[in-house]
Amino acid sequence: MRGSLLASVAFAGAALLAHPAGAQPRGGNGYLFRAPRAALTVRLGVAHPTASGGLFDFVRKELTLGAGSFTGVNAGAELAVLVAPRLAVQFGVSAQHRATGSEYRDFVGTDDLPISQTTTFQRTPLWAGVQWHLVPVGERVGRLAWVPNRVVPYVAAGGGVMHYRFRQDGEFVEAGSLDIFRSELTTRGWAPMGFAAVGTAVSVSPTVALTMEFRREQARGGTAGSFRDFRRIDLAGTSATVGLTFRY
Repeated sequence: MRGSLLASVAFAGAALLAHPAGAQPRGGNGYLFRAPRAALTVRLGVAHPTASGGLFDFVRKELTLGAGSFTGVNAGAELAVLVAPRLAVQFGVSAQHRATGSEYRDFVGTDDLPISQTTTFQRTPLWAGVQWHLVPVGERVGRLAWVPNRVVPYVAAGGGVMHYRFRQDGEFVEAGSLDIFRSELTTRGWAPMGFAAVGTAVSVSPTVALTMEFRREQARGGTAGSFRDFRRIDLAGTSATVGLTFRY
């Protein structure tokens, strides 16, 4: 019996030597064994395009579209890699979309029914930037424990490209003859963009934070196809989002 116990202890010791224990990222209640190296954030909120000048002024004058007709859903994700205690490099993408029903303000059909169409405006920014935390993301306590700060405000800036599409599908009035025709009118393309943002991350656990952000994007693109006579399209806008950040 004693020999069997000694053999079991020796076998367990050999197993431990063959597979030595390593420090795990997750620590105890409220701390980690090491500082996170990166963070993934998923966001959802509202995007409000500026939608001014040229094409937008024209469609708002002719159709029942207003200042808020292009405000829509904004969903996105970003990866931030810490390169210093307060500095991160970010890479992200978002999708901003709104489809709005409209009709002509000054014309109706011969059947006295509205001349209606659907207007869709989509923006998809792909970007890279830097994020500067106004306080450290967390602090090391002793030799092993890392504790996140409860509230971490930040500022961010960067640039990239934006894919855009402006589309109208429905009935339209011919300018000269006043004939009504059905068509799909579209312009799309890519444009360079820049952005600036302010936000705050509130830790709810060592690896998860609730993030709130306000962002301004600046861009202008060319027009083609059905809207080529307008030459340029305003792609600027603001957005407000909330999200979850997962540190690892």
